[in-house]
Amino acid sequence: SRCITLTIPPNSDKEADSFLANHELSRQKVSRVLLNSGGSLGIVLDSLQNTEDFNLSAMTLVRWLRFLYSKDLKQTLQWSEEMASKTREEIRIFLIFSITVFRQTAHLNHNSLTVPPFEYDTFDVKKFSPFVKPEDMPAILSCLQNCLNDVLRNGNSKAVLLDTSLQLFKYVGQA
Repeated sequence: SRCITLTIPPNSDKEADSFLANHELSRQKVSRVLLNSGGSLGIVLDSLQNTEDFNLSAMTLVRWLRFLYSKDLKQTLQWSEEMASKTREEIRIFLIFSITVFRQTAHLNHNSLTVPPFEYDTFDVKKFSPFVKPEDMPAILSCLQNCLNDVLRNGNSKAVLLDTSLQLFKYVGQA
């Protein structure tokens, strides 16, 4: 037929950063927006208008990482029940955000981070990165990606999130 496939590569973080320079934002807000953009200016513009997703994802991730670090099974079970009550789209946003933060951790461990690191409230990914071994990062990212796929395929969110948490227990906190 007469269709042509046109592939447009995502924008680099530098291009998105220069785009955001016109909006007179603080450096912290720019780093928050770039964290979830994946090079998409549409997501950048959406993030500028809606910061609730970021705050909710950041707060939830920080709580989850603290439960994983302390290996608190009871709190992790309660957390997975709370997360299961959210919509699939909210869980999807959270898991993509989590994958992005863990990737930042991997970049910090290899001194190759090009964007400002994730910070929220008293949590700083620079302080967290020593507690995640670089050799465990492929397994962690694979576990999170499998969790995302299972949630998107309409798996039981509570069971999937609890299973993922239990798998991540062995990777987080082994300084």
